[in-house]
Amino acid sequence: MHTFTFHDQGTLYNDHFDFIKNFRSWYDGNIIFAGFLTKEKAEDLIEENLADLVAFGRPLISNPDLVHRLKNNLPLTPPDRDTFYGFSAEGYVDYKSFDELSKHQQSELYNQPE
Repeated sequence: MHTFTFHDQGTLYNDHFDFIKNFRSWYDGNIIFAGFLTKEKAEDLIEENLADLVAFGRPLISNPDLVHRLKNNLPLTPPDRDTFYGFSAEGYVDYKSFDELSKHQQSELYNQPE
């Protein structure tokens, strides 16, 4: 089963999380969870056996080195939603890996609000 949530905070996310807990109690198949996940939420889902696999959509678009960043606790580049489905390469293949960013750009990512 693949499940996802549209909200990453507040009641809607918690309600969805509660649903997954209840669902897991009687379903022993594979569960893939996607949608507004942070590294911490993804790890919690796996550790609590609520998901077998987690998926990242938007963070993967804006972080071509997403696995490297997650493994090394590096900040993520936020995606530019204005370029989604824009019928061009802008916003899909022009994001830089963390190592390609200038020191100033890296610093800005560390200082961005959560």
